[in-house]
Amino acid sequence: MRLEKIEVLTEDKLLLHLEDGGILRCGPQEMLDFRLRSGMELEEEALVRLREACAYWAVRRKAAALAAEKAMSAGELRRKLCQKGVDPDHARRAADRRLDLGARG
Repeated sequence: MRLEKIEVLTEDKLLLHLEDGGILRCGPQEMLDFRLRSGMELEEEALVRLREACAYWAVRRKAAALAAEKAMSAGELRRKLCQKGVDPDHARRAADRRLDLGARG
């Protein structure tokens, strides 16, 4: 799959336009991790990993927004994310990451 265009929306949000018309949302770290550039070909395995990374990026953003609204424990954050339909593994990883970054929990 060809990555047609990388659109920078904000300093922490990018849109990746794929040749099939699909759009992935991610952050600059995913761009660096996958060495993304316009016009590059993504093998199927790389595309699967990129989609997973983009999904986890979205969960991290959602977790940050929830935590900014109200102080909560890692367990509460996991529960809230799961209630919003987030993959339980992503919810756990996002809550653990929040603790690793020094949030109280």
